Amino acid sequence: MQYKDKGDRVVFYTEVRNKSIIKSSPANYIISRDALKESGDYISRYGKTAQIVGGVRALASLGDSFHTSLNNAGLTWQEYVFRGEVCDSQIDSIMENARNCGAEVMVGVGGGKAIDAAKIAAYNLGIPVVCIPTIAATCAAVTPMSVLYHENGIYKQDVFFPATPDMVIVDPAVIANAPVEYLKSGILDAIAKWYEGSASIIGSKDIADIFDECALRVAAMLFEEMQNNAAEAIASVKERKVSEALITVINLNIFFAGMIQSLGIKAVRNGIAHSIHNGLTVLAESHHILHGYKVGYGIYVQLTLLGAQQNMKTGTAEFFRKIGFTPSFNELGLPYTEDTVKAVAEKTYNDPMMRKVPFNFITADMIAAAMHNIEKEYLTR
Repeated sequence: MQYKDKGDRVVFYTEVRNKSIIKSSPANYIISRDALKESGDYISRYGKTAQIVGGVRALASLGDSFHTSLNNAGLTWQEYVFRGEVCDSQIDSIMENARNCGAEVMVGVGGGKAIDAAKIAAYNLGIPVVCIPTIAATCAAVTPMSVLYHENGIYKQDVFFPATPDMVIVDPAVIANAPVEYLKSGILDAIAKWYEGSASIIGSKDIADIFDECALRVAAMLFEEMQNNAAEAIASVKERKVSEALITVINLNIFFAGMIQSLGIKAVRNGIAHSIHNGLTVLAESHHILHGYKVGYGIYVQLTLLGAQQNMKTGTAEFFRKIGFTPSFNELGLPYTEDTVKAVAEKTYNDPMMRKVPFNFITADMIAAAMHNIEKEYLTR
C-alpha cells in the first residue's frame, strides 16, 4: 500500500501482515572513536555531493574533523538546519534544497526527528541516506521507518520504507559529550521494546514467526544488558568519558533497539507505551519533552493497565529510580487536570496499535484511570 501526498511525493508505507519483508539492520554500522575523522571516505561511497540535515547543536557537535574529512574525500556538501517537526512542509523544504545543490546522498545528523526527516526526503528523492546519531536517544538511525507529525507537533502516522538506511556512523565521544538526558531517553525507548514486545506477541500468534521470536529474545537480552550497564553509562556521560558500559548502551539504544523493531515488526512492535507517547502529543507542553521520556511514562501506564504485567511494576520503578526518571505528569512538567488526562487518553485509545489484540479491550476510561492512579502513586511517595 502507498500513501500519496502533494502530487509528486510518494512515501512507501508497507503493510507487513502476512508478508516476509525483513529489514533488520543498516547496510553498514560503524562505531569508532575515530569515526568522524573517517566519515568523508565512508559517505563518498554513495555520492560526491551531500546534503547534511541536522539541528544547530547536532551539526556543531560534529566538529572540524568531520568537515575536514568531507573536504579530504573530495565531497561537495551543504548543511540544512532542521527546525520544527517531521512534517510535510519541512520534508518538502529539505527536498527542495537537496535538488538545488544536486545532492547525491543525504546525511541525517542528530537524534530522532532530523534523521527521520532526512530518511523520508532521501527516499522520496531516490538517493542513499547515511545517518550520524550525535545522541543515543532513539533507534531512528537504524530503522526502516520514520514518524510523521502534523505541523503543530501532534502525531500523524508511521511511515515505512522498503530498506534500512545505507550506513550509520557513530562516534561514542560525541555522544559522551551530549547532555545526559538524551542517553536516559534512549535507555527508556530501548527497554520499551521488551515491555511492549512481551505483551504484544500474546495477541499476535497468528502472524508471529521465527523473526518475531528472535526479536523478542534480543529484546530480553537488551533488557538484561541495560540493567547491568545503564547506571555506569549515565555516570560516564556525566563525566564526559567513553567507557565500555557507555559503548554497550549506545549499541543497545541505537543498533539493537532498531534491529528488534525491524525483526519484530509484525508481532513485537505493537505496544501501549508508544501509543501513550502518541497520545501525549495532543498537549503542546509535551512537545519539548524527549521521546524516550514520554515512552518511559507509557511503559508505566502499560504496566498499570495490563494485569499480566503488573507484577513487573516494582522492579521497573526501582530501575527508573536508578537512572533518575520519575513517570508522572508532575515530574515531566505536564499540566495534570481532568481535561488533559482525558485528551491524552482519547488520543491514545484511537492510536492504531491500541485497536489490535491484546490491547483492543482497553477503553479510554481505563487509560485515564491508570494515569490518575500513577499520579496518586507518585504523589504519595
